[in-house]
Amino acid sequence: LFLKLPIAASPAWKFGLVSVITSSLTVVFIYLITHLITKERFLSLTTAFLVAFAFPFWLYAETVEVISLLNLFIVSIVFFTLKYVLEEKKKYLYILAFILGLSLTNNQLILLIFPSVFFTVLFANWKIVKDVRSILLLILLFIIGLSPYIYIPWAAGQNPEINWGAAVNLENVVSLITRKQYGWEVRSDIKQFDKFLIFWNFKTYLTYWKTHLSGLILFLPILLGFLYLIRKAKFLLLFFLGLTFFLLGPFFIFYAPATLSSYANIAVHEKFYLSSILISLIFFPLGVLLLKESILTLPIRSILKRRIPLAVNVIILILPLTFFLKNVRKTDLGNIYVGDNFALDMLVTLPKDSVLLLEDDSRVFSVMYVKYGLGIRRDIAVPGKNDGYKVFLEKSGMTSGEVKDYMTKNKNTIDKNLFFSVLPLLIKDGNVYIDQKLEINDSKYGRIISIPYGLLYKLEIENSLNLTKEKYLREVERMSKSYHLDHIIKNNDLISEHLHFSHMRRWYALGFLDIAKFIEIKYDDQVLSAKHLKRAKEIDPLLEI
Repeated sequence: LFLKLPIAASPAWKFGLVSVITSSLTVVFIYLITHLITKERFLSLTTAFLVAFAFPFWLYAETVEVISLLNLFIVSIVFFTLKYVLEEKKKYLYILAFILGLSLTNNQLILLIFPSVFFTVLFANWKIVKDVRSILLLILLFIIGLSPYIYIPWAAGQNPEINWGAAVNLENVVSLITRKQYGWEVRSDIKQFDKFLIFWNFKTYLTYWKTHLSGLILFLPILLGFLYLIRKAKFLLLFFLGLTFFLLGPFFIFYAPATLSSYANIAVHEKFYLSSILISLIFFPLGVLLLKESILTLPIRSILKRRIPLAVNVIILILPLTFFLKNVRKTDLGNIYVGDNFALDMLVTLPKDSVLLLEDDSRVFSVMYVKYGLGIRRDIAVPGKNDGYKVFLEKSGMTSGEVKDYMTKNKNTIDKNLFFSVLPLLIKDGNVYIDQKLEINDSKYGRIISIPYGLLYKLEIENSLNLTKEKYLREVERMSKSYHLDHIIKNNDLISEHLHFSHMRRWYALGFLDIAKFIEIKYDDQVLSAKHLKRAKEIDPLLEI
């Protein structure tokens, strides 16, 4: 729908409007929530602006990501849960049931908030379970909320160019919705409980908080907010907000551990930190109230007591103002095209009809946008769950009907044995590039190796490779000379403030580092190797060589 807007803008800009609108509504709900529990208009406005100008929130308010809509669902669920608890009107419970169902069509992370909602509603009015008519209506509204899922098989049936999971039948639709191909368990590479890993993830979370949310300046009033609810004996509100924060924050970090050792890994988790940050900031105005009340109990003159609330308001107003001044430059991304350039630098350098194998998400989605959204280098095949590895299936000798049946049966995935049996054929008859090092031994063609050419590696059959130094250097120069490195160097300071951009910058640097290592090992040319090492360091001064 947003793509059809009569506005002369790129697809990314139009998609970005979704994040802008949903994030703006999130700020409105933050105001409504805090006003509901504090009855303080000024404090509620201050908290809303605090959220709006916080760096991670502001960043994802202008980024094409599902997280902005997820945050809107979270705060709307919190709001209507609180409305039901405080006013005990069934209409809020009905609205809540519908939103809960609708939220599941966005991101399954929302399931983390379900237990706190369920138990809070139950503790607020346990007799609701005896009201059969209301329960049936709640179930119906929840199911109606799930109705956007109907769009999936309809859209998949139109044979779109990107058809994730080939959801053209009931089995594939259920598989896609329930994440059957991904699973729900702790990551497969982290089989056992790792105390150090959990500790490191919590440390990263706290460091992120300290870096972007002024650390103790916000932490103290948030902690006081917990104490305020205890002091006022509002235990059900404390239970609901506290459990919601725990499930979206500490529990999520424990449940979904990751080795946060690179820009990429931290960038992936960065957006998930935001949900718990939003909930924690709801405690901020409560903490300010406790601070005001505590100061007013001190033995001071009455004239000072009358001025204290105003003084506190002026002081806390400095926080969102500080956030705005600090983050307005970092979130001014109107002239930053690192993502677009990153994809262009991979695609435009490839020979016609090449095959490009990608695993890194930053590469996959950037390339998909440039190829399908901007229509650039549509001749390049990018196999994956998006197209069912069609180029592999066709190369294996399948007819068009067999390809379609295979893709539907396997939900756009490919059998590992089939993949590696066809890969040498594609390499032999064309140009195959990949975004990571790969070395395999094929029983028929022998050893297959990857040759670094900057952002990508080219797969070659070793026993048929005749790569002289001159030929290799010409190809490196051809591919790298069109890289948008000037744009990166020009915006280095701003790029350093963003994990995803820093991750992409690191890929450029690593590309030249791999070239340098290859030249030294393959051709024993330390002078040329040093030249490319220097170039890698110029791109990313923090790169360890």
